[in-house]
Amino acid sequence: MRRKINVCDVGSLKLEKIVEKRKFTPPPRLVGVHPNPGPRRGERLSEYERYRIISLSKEEGLSHRQIARKMKINKQSVRNTLHKFRETNSVRDRPGRGRKRRVSEKEEKTIVRNAKKGKCAPQLAVEYQKRTGKSVSERTIRRVLKTHHLAYLKVTPIPRLTEDHIAQRLEYTQEMADVDWRSIIFSDEKSFWLETTVTHAWQERGKRKTVKKSRWTKKVHVWGAIGYFHKTKLFIFEKNLNAALYQTILRRHLPPACSPDCPRRLQNNWFFVQDNSRLHTTEESMAVLQELTENRLYKHPPNSPDLNIIEDIWSYMDRAVRHSKVTTLQGLKRTLTKLWNALDWGYVRTSVMSMPKRLIECTERKGERTHY
Repeated sequence: MRRKINVCDVGSLKLEKIVEKRKFTPPPRLVGVHPNPGPRRGERLSEYERYRIISLSKEEGLSHRQIARKMKINKQSVRNTLHKFRETNSVRDRPGRGRKRRVSEKEEKTIVRNAKKGKCAPQLAVEYQKRTGKSVSERTIRRVLKTHHLAYLKVTPIPRLTEDHIAQRLEYTQEMADVDWRSIIFSDEKSFWLETTVTHAWQERGKRKTVKKSRWTKKVHVWGAIGYFHKTKLFIFEKNLNAALYQTILRRHLPPACSPDCPRRLQNNWFFVQDNSRLHTTEESMAVLQELTENRLYKHPPNSPDLNIIEDIWSYMDRAVRHSKVTTLQGLKRTLTKLWNALDWGYVRTSVMSMPKRLIECTERKGERTHY
């Protein structure tokens, strides 16, 4: 007997054959076409959108629902906008919206002024309550300070200046007022550490990261002297500096080398400046300096790194060493030597020519430390 074939079966077989012969590929993704987001919720309408609602209602006579669909916004927003326009004849926000100010503008200025004097947020909150009789949280105080672009950062300690130090600084400003700073070389020592202690890191709560810290951090010391036209070689040493070693450094590296554009009259007519460390001012060290400089030596005031431009050079080299990520002492020595030899004369001369401004600022502050 011949098997009866259903019409539906024949149709499905033909469809399967067609599908097998044709390879259907999905259509390409539309670029720049976004699905309908529906009514906007939680967003404030701009003035242009509010005026458009008024125009659609007054001129075109559209209903609230039609305006909401056309502008893709909530119907309640259309109703509120039209209601406010009928009452105020304007679409702008009414005055007095939002939470009232907790602290007035006058009190904000007082808080900022006291914060710059070194007072913390709890102290400022207590003082505010005593002045106004109103309590305010420490969080509000911090928010006020942040809006005035203040940040709670680590305070950099500096040596305290005594009355004797201030007097010597003022005397130095008068003595050096008419000096040609292009003929002066500034000298000093600096220590560079191989390891830097990590204080902050991104980490999960309850799983604190640990950093291995050695008791004695490896470091090297350097000595150098530099000026507008002059520069010595960088002397690197690992032992602690004493008077004998300092005298050896002076004999090896003085007189300094000159830059190619140094005038002939200044090549050998340079003056030497050093700080008042005990190792620098011993009788033997001073005798060596007088011999090498021919009494071209200026007495630098104590505790005055802001009046010595070589501190700028050390800061620049310290940042560069931190970015270099050296891991060995030999690599640290090579990096320091390379940085010293490749110093930009423009950077050095900018610091040198800032000395007159430093002296003026020191005088204006009556001997106190400058911002340099």
